[in-house]
Amino acid sequence: MWWPSAPLARRAALAGVAVLLAGALAGCGFSPVYGPSGPANHLTNRISYAIPETALAYRLRQALRDSLGEGSEMALSVSVSTSVVTSAETRGGEILRYTIPGTAQYRLTDSGGRVVASGTVDAFTGYSASASTRAVAAARVDAEDRLARLLAERIVTQLLVATAATPAP
Repeated sequence: MWWPSAPLARRAALAGVAVLLAGALAGCGFSPVYGPSGPANHLTNRISYAIPETALAYRLRQALRDSLGEGSEMALSVSVSTSVVTSAETRGGEILRYTIPGTAQYRLTDSGGRVVASGTVDAFTGYSASASTRAVAAARVDAEDRLARLLAERIVTQLLVATAATPAP
């Protein structure tokens, strides 16, 4: 396969490939999710959140609000369940690492109560338990924060996919 050896020629070749790919995507009907007529536009600043009052659920709500904003035309209810699992131990029984698997079930309804989208997402994070008690507690909080963001990202992705197939309200 031919590939230019000079750095400038390589950049020019990559730019040409990028232009060809952009043209191919435009020709196949591709439109950006966050574009003016994309599915994200139909959700942004239109959703109210019904999420349990726990620390993890609060972080999940914040991550969802950061991605989709908040409004009152639709309602998103989410239930979250997590556990803490030992994932690494020494032969002597000392715990070195924990894993936090989490599952979120969600349901998006419109102002008439019709279900627009629903589903379940899951993710997991982990943290080290081989430091001081205070450091382990801080690591757990950080792991829960990462888990909330992962769950929120997956919910948003599924909502965007589901609403891309349905017409705007």
